[in-house]
Amino acid sequence: MTALNGRDVGWLVAAATSGGAWGLLLAWLESAGPLLLFLVGGAVGGVVMSLLIRPYRHADDRTSLVLLSLLAVYAAGAFSGALTGLRDLMTGGLDGAAALIVAPIGEAFVACWALTLSGVFLVLWPLAAANVAGVWRLQRRAAG
Repeated sequence: MTALNGRDVGWLVAAATSGGAWGLLLAWLESAGPLLLFLVGGAVGGVVMSLLIRPYRHADDRTSLVLLSLLAVYAAGAFSGALTGLRDLMTGGLDGAAALIVAPIGEAFVACWALTLSGVFLVLWPLAAANVAGVWRLQRRAAG
């Protein structure tokens, strides 16, 4: 993996902006708040996902795009669920040392389970594919 440089700022900003939008979408889908937590968490998640998909930016097969975009949907859902669990801990909804670990992990599992059983992932998957393809395009342009 190559080091980041000044040319990478564009796709990092795009990934953070896109992640923030995903965070707001997931907060709306879960009817959760505060929105700022999901906006910031989504932006961080967008940057992390863009760094994870960066090694595959030169992939020209659809299989990579399909698999990585599905991974992105579930990673965003799990991250959103974990943020919900952390929010519950911060607001005093849960007590005890075990809740510190169980709440975020349990909420992450529930979010992924809900994405699957509700079928919402079928709507989010093509959006994630477009997002991954767009970030890849920006990453390839920055690489020269």
